[in-house]
Amino acid sequence: MLFSHAYLFVIYEKKLKNEYPCIASASYLGTLLGAFLIPVIFYTYSGILGSSFLPLDIATFIVSVILAFWTVYRLTLSCRINPYSFLLGLLICIMAICFFLFTYLPPDINLFRDPTK
Repeated sequence: MLFSHAYLFVIYEKKLKNEYPCIASASYLGTLLGAFLIPVIFYTYSGILGSSFLPLDIATFIVSVILAFWTVYRLTLSCRINPYSFLLGLLICIMAICFFLFTYLPPDINLFRDPTK
């Protein structure tokens, strides 16, 4: 289901590329920013409070998504990040590979530890 939405967005983004030539690089950075902010905010607040709370988890997700989309919007209009498009696309590919790899072979660090144990 998630991948079908991603494909629809990619098709929509290709239509926007003529009007906004910097949308791809901005989207790459927005994706990386959103994926980075969620664990950073979560582990920061849960480390300070000593545990996690569902309302703060939801707020973390919402704040991360808003900041990611705001970044995409601002960078799409300014084109400042466009020279780094290849590097950002490469980082997205590395992140996707790590996602699949770490799902089946997680590294032995606290970030990937089972919280129920």
